[in-house]
Amino acid sequence: METLQITDPLDWSYPFSRALYEDSTIVYHGTASNFAAAIERDGLVAGVPHFPIDEIQELVTLSDALNLRSWSYGCVKGLASGAMLERPSERCVFLSANFWFARDYATNVGGETVQNAIILADELATHLRATGGSSDVTNRVSAIQADLVKPTAGSFPIVYALRVDGTWLKDKGGELRRRNLGDMVAPTVNISCLRSVPSDRLLAKAEYVSGAGSGYIGPQPISWDEARRLGRRRSTS
Repeated sequence: METLQITDPLDWSYPFSRALYEDSTIVYHGTASNFAAAIERDGLVAGVPHFPIDEIQELVTLSDALNLRSWSYGCVKGLASGAMLERPSERCVFLSANFWFARDYATNVGGETVQNAIILADELATHLRATGGSSDVTNRVSAIQADLVKPTAGSFPIVYALRVDGTWLKDKGGELRRRNLGDMVAPTVNISCLRSVPSDRLLAKAEYVSGAGSGYIGPQPISWDEARRLGRRRSTS
C-alpha cells in the first residue's frame, strides 16, 4: 500500500494518483492513526465500533435525566441512532466517495460520534458542578470522558483510499455514481458498506502528520490536475 505523508495542515490537495481519482470504485475512509495497525491487519471490520458504546449511551441517558439539550447532545443521540449503537452487530462500515469529506471526518477526535460525546461529557460535568450535582456522578462523567479521549491520544488524521464492490453497499452500487456539475462532480458523501472490507482492498494512505485543518469538503473538481492544485491557493480565495 502506498503511504504519503502531508506535513502542511492546510494542504487540501488530492494526494493520490490520477488512476485512483478517476476510478469510480475508489472510496475513502478517514480515521485516526492510532487505529491504523488494526485496520491494516484486519481491514475495516463491520459491527466493531472502536468506541465504548455503553459509556456513550450512559451520557445520553444522563443528559435526558438532567434535561440537558445541547448541540452535542443532539449530535450524539442522532449519530448514535444512525450508527446502530443499540445493535452494534449490525453496524456498517462508513465510507465516502468524496475524498475531502473523508479528510474532514478524520479531523474529528475519534470520529464524529466520539468528538461530540467528549464535548457532551464536558458540558455535563460543567452543568453538574454549577448546579451542585452529585460528586459521584460528576466523577463518573469525567471518567467516561477520559475513556473516550484515550484511544486517540497523540494520533493524527489519516485517509485510506480503497476499492469496494458495489454489491457490498447498501444501495447496491448506486452510491458510486457521480453527479456531473460541469467542471465539478458530486460523489456520494455518506456510503454504508454492509460487510467488512478486507485489508487487501486498502490501496493508499495519506497521513496528515501535523494535523489537517478543516476547510474544503467538495464538490470535487472533474480534473485530477485541478484536484492536485487545491490547498493554500484555494483557502485564501
